[in-house]
Amino acid sequence: MEDAQPVIADVKSEDTPVAPVQATPDLATGKGDQMVPKQRLDQVIQQRKDALAVVKGVADELILDVPEAYRDLIPEMDSAAQIIWIRKAQKSGIFTKEVQSLDTERPAGKKVVDYSKMKPTTMISAGYNK
Repeated sequence: MEDAQPVIADVKSEDTPVAPVQATPDLATGKGDQMVPKQRLDQVIQQRKDALAVVKGVADELILDVPEAYRDLIPEMDSAAQIIWIRKAQKSGIFTKEVQSLDTERPAGKKVVDYSKMKPTTMISAGYNK
């Protein structure tokens, strides 16, 4: 029994999931599955900057389409959100309503009556109807 070697038992259950082996980048060479070439990264960054410039230009054009009296109502936010806000406001008709001028002499909607062609009794009755 002295020659008996120890037995190593591998106690793994069949129910235990085995994690798949993931490819790791080789840090020594700088090459790995997750690495993106710098040239491609610079190209994507430039495309994003160009797209943001186009969106900014569209937002500025929409702001110029808004009547000057209403431009202060447009909230300060990023260009894409401004475009969405202005489009919703245009659909609701906020910018198409006419601004009524304030005339302190006449109430709004009343017609001017010409008293020069009226009889005196009609002028008196018109005064009582106010």
